[in-house]
Amino acid sequence: MKTVIIANPASGRFNKDKLNRCADILNKNIGDVTVKYTAKPGDARFIAAESGADMVIAAGGDGLINETAAGIAKEQLFSALPFGTVNVFCREFGIPLNPVKAAINLNTGRTKKIPLGFLGDRPFVLMCGFGYDAQVVKQVVEKGYRRYKTIAHCIEGVLSLAAPYPELTVHANGRSFNARHIIISLGQRYAGSFILSKKIKTGALNIFIQQDKHSSTLLRTILSVAIGGGFPKAPVYAAVAKISGTFSCQLDGEYINTGSDQNYVYVKNSAFTIAF
Repeated sequence: MKTVIIANPASGRFNKDKLNRCADILNKNIGDVTVKYTAKPGDARFIAAESGADMVIAAGGDGLINETAAGIAKEQLFSALPFGTVNVFCREFGIPLNPVKAAINLNTGRTKKIPLGFLGDRPFVLMCGFGYDAQVVKQVVEKGYRRYKTIAHCIEGVLSLAAPYPELTVHANGRSFNARHIIISLGQRYAGSFILSKKIKTGALNIFIQQDKHSSTLLRTILSVAIGGGFPKAPVYAAVAKISGTFSCQLDGEYINTGSDQNYVYVKNSAFTIAF
């Protein structure tokens, strides 16, 4: 099986020796393994699209996984080796958090079709967020945190509680909701260890909406997720949603400016197949 490993040497826990061990293991178990490195954002999508491989493996964090998934064809297998800081994707799908163990356990006969979300033409494998959620990620990026990102997110999470926010509106299923904090998720987990809700609907956009503008209410929501209680309200389930009122978005943990204050989000079922 022709396999390409796309590695990001700037990932939070990248280790070249471990990557080489993973490549040796996969070459022995699967055969015909090539490693390619990214040098800048956008490289992973191009490498995946041009690889002609039967399987594409992202060796990095959730940002690299997102980028790589955007470039693979539907008939290609996809997998991941966790070299990121949090590795939410791997946690969500039960891939071992030790990359060497993940390589040993990888079984091309054990597969699962999973959905892919889209923000306009930008794909995401986990979630997107608006309002407070996007503000926190934006601050972490703009202040240049490269290490200790988990701590940085906690600090900026507190500092952002009192930040001014635009009036956001969620349009879904023929209804409209005002909001300050929006998370649209394809799975249960947020930031790796935290559960958003046990009421997740697979193959749908699970839209979590914080409507109250008071900082104290937002803080209670955050604490509820942090201690295992999940988001206080059940999500709104939809196939398509429109978010109005902001250019800022968090997409699989990365901050982006969408270029528009009218943003459409939708989901494609069985968009690609993972091996684990």
